[in-house]
Amino acid sequence: MYFPRWSIDLVKRKLRKERVECDGPVALSVFRNGRVQIYSCCQQSSQKGLKRGMSVSFAREIIPELSVYEYDATRDFTLLKRLATKFLRYSPLVGIDADYRKAFLNGGLPYLSHQFAGIVIDLSGTDKLYDDGERLVEQIVQRLSHLGVASRVAIAPTQGAAWALSRYSRLSIRICQEKVNDEIRSFPVQALRITDQQRESLREMNISKVGELLKLSEKSLGGRFGVSLLKRVHQLQGVVHEVIEALHEQPQEYITQEFLYPLKDRGKLIKRTSLLFQKMLEKLEKQKLTSHTFLIRYEGMGETGKLAFSQKEVVFSSEKPSEKLLKQILPATIGGVRELREIVSCTLIAKDLRSPSSHQISVKKKLIGGGVSREGVFDRDEQE
Repeated sequence: MYFPRWSIDLVKRKLRKERVECDGPVALSVFRNGRVQIYSCCQQSSQKGLKRGMSVSFAREIIPELSVYEYDATRDFTLLKRLATKFLRYSPLVGIDADYRKAFLNGGLPYLSHQFAGIVIDLSGTDKLYDDGERLVEQIVQRLSHLGVASRVAIAPTQGAAWALSRYSRLSIRICQEKVNDEIRSFPVQALRITDQQRESLREMNISKVGELLKLSEKSLGGRFGVSLLKRVHQLQGVVHEVIEALHEQPQEYITQEFLYPLKDRGKLIKRTSLLFQKMLEKLEKQKLTSHTFLIRYEGMGETGKLAFSQKEVVFSSEKPSEKLLKQILPATIGGVRELREIVSCTLIAKDLRSPSSHQISVKKKLIGGGVSREGVFDRDEQE
């Protein structure tokens, strides 16, 4: 589900509740780069020439009667999460768009494209309940319309395909049985959720459509544009599974480091991971949180030349592992990551905050995205 005017719809809904006139042009502002800019505007304002990033003073020259309100990222995220809980009646696995959630946690929502304001629902195993999904989509759209929220909904075999269809299809409701069809191939490359820098690089090669990009070999894609673009292609095709961070999961804290150059040396990787642990422990200490369980997630190129992930879970007996203990554990943990030839990023996640769930030291590893799955033990057998 995609909400093209999420922030504006929330403001208008609030104004209606307060019985304030809101039929005129409305915009939201943020302070960025030393000036007050337009963050979002209603369709009426957009048709009159207002654009995101335009200064508010210039916007008022174009539309003197423009009503401007301050953008509130916390409100937007909180209400989107609350809206997502309403869809738990359709599936137990519902989450907020991963990029939107990450941007909020990092304080980057004012810089993120509006296209990421959305909700993801996993409908796996619900075929008998909703047939082809048509009845379900009708219920969802009707519910959102009643709430005063504009929406575009798509159902597809992969998150990548559903994301592209909900943002770029000519139809506001789209049900597709294919991962990649001719319609998706005709979409601009932005439908792959790539960065502006990647889009510019592709434009220099006269590649503007998804179909043109898919004609390139995976080796060429990874070599020219980096592993992150190849990851987006794999997510569209279903080669790499996207995990939905469910609303009911335990609270987590995470730190991600993307390496400037792919790391092959395991010694350097151990040092980088150790530094991430130190940063995480400092972060938890400031927030007065504790955790025994940490998930280390590596991303890189596998032996077959395809993007892959390697995950390991480490459970400590103490709330604050010493540097000596880290030096004992990390070599065994990282030394087992043999399926990844080059590591491009590392994410450290502190799980089960405030509620330690184990008192043993163990290591669990899982390779995602094409490859084998294995489990290793550092100290004693794991208890699943």
